[in-house]
Amino acid sequence: MPIENGSNLGRYHINSLIASGGMGEVYLAHDVQLGRPVALKLLLEEYTQSREHLRRFEQEARATSALNHPNILTVFEIGEVQSRLFIATEFVKGQTVRQIMRRKRLKLDEVINIITQVATGLVIAHSAGIIHRDIKPENIMVREDGIVKILDFGLAKLIDLPVISFQTTEDSTIANMNTNSGAIIGTVSYMSPEQLRGMVVDARTDVWSLGVVLYEMMTGRIPFGADSPADVIVSILQEKPSPISIHAPGCPTRLQQIVSKALTKDRERRYQSVAEFLSDVRELQGRLESENTYGQPLKIIDNGSPRSQRSHHSVERVSLSGQKRVSSTTLSPTVNPGNLVQLSQVMLPTIILLTSIILSFTVGSVSKALSVVILLAGLCLSVLAYVWARRASRQTTPFQSIRLTKLTNTGKAIEAVISPDAKYIVYVSEKAGYQSLWVRQVATASNVQIVPPTDINFRGITFSQDGNYVYYTYCDNTNNRMLSLYQVPVLGGTPKKVMEDVDTAITFSPDGSEFAFVRGYPSRYETALMVAASNGTNERKLATRNSPDDFGWRGAPAWSPDGKMIACAAGIYDVEMTVVGVRVEDGAEQQLTMQSWPWVGRVAWLNDGSGLVLVGRDQSSGVYQIWGISYPKGEVRRITNDLQDYGVRSISLSSDSSALVSVHSEYISGIWVAANASSDQPRQLTTGRSDGYYGLSWTPDGKIVYSSKASGNQDIWIMEADGSNQTQLTFDAGLNYHPSVTQDGRYVLFVSTRSGEPAIWRMNIDGSNAIALTEGSSPGWPSCSPDGEWVYFKRMGFNKRSLHKVSIDGGESIAVSEKYTGCFDISPDGKLIVCEYWDEQVSSCLRLAVLPTDGQEPVKTFPISQNAVTQGDLLNVIHWIPDSSAFAYVDNRGGFSNIWCQPINGDPPRQLTNFPGDKIFWFAWSRDGASLACARGLVTNDVVLISSS
Repeated sequence: MPIENGSNLGRYHINSLIASGGMGEVYLAHDVQLGRPVALKLLLEEYTQSREHLRRFEQEARATSALNHPNILTVFEIGEVQSRLFIATEFVKGQTVRQIMRRKRLKLDEVINIITQVATGLVIAHSAGIIHRDIKPENIMVREDGIVKILDFGLAKLIDLPVISFQTTEDSTIANMNTNSGAIIGTVSYMSPEQLRGMVVDARTDVWSLGVVLYEMMTGRIPFGADSPADVIVSILQEKPSPISIHAPGCPTRLQQIVSKALTKDRERRYQSVAEFLSDVRELQGRLESENTYGQPLKIIDNGSPRSQRSHHSVERVSLSGQKRVSSTTLSPTVNPGNLVQLSQVMLPTIILLTSIILSFTVGSVSKALSVVILLAGLCLSVLAYVWARRASRQTTPFQSIRLTKLTNTGKAIEAVISPDAKYIVYVSEKAGYQSLWVRQVATASNVQIVPPTDINFRGITFSQDGNYVYYTYCDNTNNRMLSLYQVPVLGGTPKKVMEDVDTAITFSPDGSEFAFVRGYPSRYETALMVAASNGTNERKLATRNSPDDFGWRGAPAWSPDGKMIACAAGIYDVEMTVVGVRVEDGAEQQLTMQSWPWVGRVAWLNDGSGLVLVGRDQSSGVYQIWGISYPKGEVRRITNDLQDYGVRSISLSSDSSALVSVHSEYISGIWVAANASSDQPRQLTTGRSDGYYGLSWTPDGKIVYSSKASGNQDIWIMEADGSNQTQLTFDAGLNYHPSVTQDGRYVLFVSTRSGEPAIWRMNIDGSNAIALTEGSSPGWPSCSPDGEWVYFKRMGFNKRSLHKVSIDGGESIAVSEKYTGCFDISPDGKLIVCEYWDEQVSSCLRLAVLPTDGQEPVKTFPISQNAVTQGDLLNVIHWIPDSSAFAYVDNRGGFSNIWCQPINGDPPRQLTNFPGDKIFWFAWSRDGASLACARGLVTNDVVLISSS
């Protein structure tokens, strides 16, 4: 029985019935306790009689609620009240894909954007071991801002009966079918052959359903249509769908091939994962974005085939391709002359009319008339002032409530900036190990390549003040410590070199006559805030800092709108950073906020000088987010609150501060193990979101210790070599990462922030008796000597980034090498160390060095391929191979991650693995050298536009 509007169900106040169907009713309700709207789904009683069904349903619903991904409907609560089982989820204001298809013909870019977002959400779910089983247009919701949400995760798990839903309308029609082969769960038109046969299903069944939905969005009809459920089943099991080109002649050939592969009946020949499907779709999308026909409606031919139940009435909707125009709403209460003109145009005729009326009654009394006119003019001016004051008072802090729009969906964007007029976005795209520079016109969503793919790394992009030129810095593979600044017209042309030795993106003075940047002087352990003329001449040093208390050289400074100050990140990376302001007049420095972060990237001023925005790493979660700082008060607030990162070099504002552009990153990491002799065929052990991303290590008896966020926090876990018995070892509120097991298997060494600053910690192999071995100094990569006496680690000390060691029992650390060192590893025989190394008297760039464990001069050095660099100018991980004859590292050439090794005798490096895709984040060999464990996964980076909502 439906619940009456206005009634209460527990803490939920029922507002209205949203929908009803075969499973129950969905209500718009208000959570009185938390003060938020929710969608409250009440399940019918016939589905809640079995306690086993309820237990399994609640277990899977809880697992889904833990996913917390933008493309997955958030589950707030699962419970039972007044004998009614309910699910409380976020309330999504939008339309299902079914509703959209009923009202309009989808454009090609809309189709690809929808399917891309759905696939992205499914990749996250599959990584957590959750299969949807019922992907269909009714379960895909498109929000008003274009964000796609997957609905009803695992709902079919509740129906453990041999029931099939034959659905062609928004309401469900249930048809019962008995089968001896097993339970058939789902909506028949979107079910895979193995699902229909009652077989055990895996992630490939969702691949099939994606193919059906994609086919339907392209053609307006389902690929396997018939008049009865039985006929549909026969069609799915035995028949081939008619070619898409028959129904949608404009469909790209490559997209037809993707659909065909997704709808392969033999699942061994189908896409083996949604990630593989998504990769192909994104590759196609990258090619189509530069074509003028990408945003055109698809031409659909009606030839009598089974169609979706929808009308052809076109309705105006928000573009799903990120083409929405940027709002021009002023975000600060400064007077806009245009608004005053509009008000005066309304008020002036009123003044004239009233004046003429009054004059007609005061003929002969000029003084009276003049007084009344003056009175009315004053009254009108008062009204103007009142209206403007009310308008200013209603305006909120910039980006207090935000709307996020994804502008690219290729997953290949590295860095991005927005033009002053908000008409263009310039971004760096990476493909197959090569980077190129692109400009995107926001209004048309067209993309033009302005710097072709090349074997360089772009490190900073900036628009000129007039928006006509793009400035960028890059480093080539021959010298990864020296960057040069170039200028190129915004719509393409010949790049022009402006100057050398520019370590960050530049920021222009308000009049455009000068720009500022940060330059490092490694030989003096010094960073400087530099100013130069717009043509690159007349450079001068405005202020300096001694390393490691640097100016931020991994972001970019920002020149204030009044021209008096340059804001810049400053501090010790991985320990404590903040934002300072340097006075242009004399170089005097002042701290702009008392807040600190472990890492601060690029900063940007609001147009009225009332504050700044920046990218900073959250201390508790370790995630890079966007923050706002008020000026001059220095109050800090968080603008974004994601589970994923925003690019440290990517934050820029339009000239009116109404639009902010950044790069949003998502990653999925699982642990894989391969036999050393056949490392091109790894076996997946975990499906977590971040397993091994921040380190893994083997125990002597063949267990794997690894980092993971499975608990919701960055912790250390341990498991068997087959992936079983996954056990959490750390439970504190700090971040725990870089685990390393001692040679005897007694201890786990790791980095932890539980005491406030990162430090090296030691705990027993079972997680007990954790003690700190060091204090602060941003340590990393702890590794124990084979004799078990010393713990080596990277240290960020005063004026140095160096290699240190400390006793296994703690105490004062001892410097091993005073030269610049990054990640490292000790050889199995304990005689040598391989590390990132830099001696400015020998080389002008960072190299890999092999040196004795006592810290003497290197035995040999080797160049670092830029394809191996993953974090700025640093490697993530480096390891000796088991026989100590070579060291290994991750190389990303060709766009794929594989492990390469460099023999220490000087022979050329050689490739060890041949993985066909995914990124490698970490790796380690078992103690006997027989097995190789890797943290592998998917990384996507896309440009996003953030505006105030």
